Amino acid sequence: MANAVQKYLSRWAEPSVELAPRLPGRFRYGVCIPSYREGGRVCEAVQSVLAADDSVLVVVVVNAPPDAADDELASNAESVAGLLKRFGPAGSIGPDAHLCTVAGSAVVVLERRIPRKQGVGTARKTGLDLLFAAHMAGVVESRVLHTTDADARVPTTYLSAAHDAAKRVPDGAAWIHRFVHIAADPDLTADSARYECRLRHHVLGLRWAGSPYAHQAIGSTIAVDATRYAQVRGVPKRSAGEDFYLLGKLAKLGPIVAIDGDPIVLEGRASTRVPFGTGPALHRAQQRDEPVRCYHPGVFDGLRQALAAMQRAVEENKPLLFDDGTSTERVRKAATDLGLGAMVDEINALDWPAQRRLRRLHERFDAFATLKMLHTLRAMGLPDEPVAEALAASPLLGELRGGLADWPAQLEGLERAGW
Repeated sequence: MANAVQKYLSRWAEPSVELAPRLPGRFRYGVCIPSYREGGRVCEAVQSVLAADDSVLVVVVVNAPPDAADDELASNAESVAGLLKRFGPAGSIGPDAHLCTVAGSAVVVLERRIPRKQGVGTARKTGLDLLFAAHMAGVVESRVLHTTDADARVPTTYLSAAHDAAKRVPDGAAWIHRFVHIAADPDLTADSARYECRLRHHVLGLRWAGSPYAHQAIGSTIAVDATRYAQVRGVPKRSAGEDFYLLGKLAKLGPIVAIDGDPIVLEGRASTRVPFGTGPALHRAQQRDEPVRCYHPGVFDGLRQALAAMQRAVEENKPLLFDDGTSTERVRKAATDLGLGAMVDEINALDWPAQRRLRRLHERFDAFATLKMLHTLRAMGLPDEPVAEALAASPLLGELRGGLADWPAQLEGLERAGW
């Protein structure tokens, strides 16, 4: 473990780690917030974090691409000025690195230029790497390092609930906070609810299919174990999906654990700052009058069939066969197209006990491979459906009560009950 930590700090970490020795004092917790084109909104996110404990190191990474337009730079300048005014007076701990002390806490504001293709991933990594180095230096006490977003408002239980979850599952690789979307624009209320239903139906579908990667992957809600974070070389440098890939790697090292407590409130708003996610989905719904859609329930049934067949083949050390009479031709073709039979053969060729081979299967058929399976089945005649239609036809759920506004909470209950 020590070797992985030192290797990460020397080879893979961002230059922000060099600021760790310049941080004053000691803090119980560390939280990172990337911020891009957020104006003064980020101040409220920071304030909510500071209200959750009186000893927090908050790192805000205000970032923009090298070719940022004037309005993007102006919005970021508003963010920096607002942060320094609200939480200052500020001192400097390095180039474009400002430090504000707030009672027993501190707010570090980093200004960074990041290539568009790396975007939020590198911003999140820059902040978490500084927190990681601070933890290794004894400046941040908790090994559970948090990241959220500028449009999030965390509850007062945010840090204490994560601490309790880490004690309950000490071998956790990551912890996931509860969340709820609240539409910023009343006209987006219905579509915001539909999008949250989509997220929750996805996780329920994965769990129903038997996938070990059935967890939410939302950057605003993630906390990571410091050592495990180093082992997976930090946050992937991606303009979107960095949360999905980070958790996919961490899930191979330890459990992804649900955190109890009050939910983080996420602002459901139309946005084009990232290629996909909540903002772009709501933007499309708003601009094109296009309904929010989710996976056809049939893709999860296909995934269930494929996982069952692969697990059976690995446990029995046999070739991948769909001979139980329940698998569809679509699933057989998808398995062939994705080379799942060859993958099973490679695993079975290992001179390992059945349980170890099964673990290897889930390492190979990981979160990304699972997503490719869903997309392959979708392309084979199971297109995404409007949320209400998909939920009504889904074998994963019982009958949902009330109207659309009531469904996200009911789906969350089902999601967490099975976690």
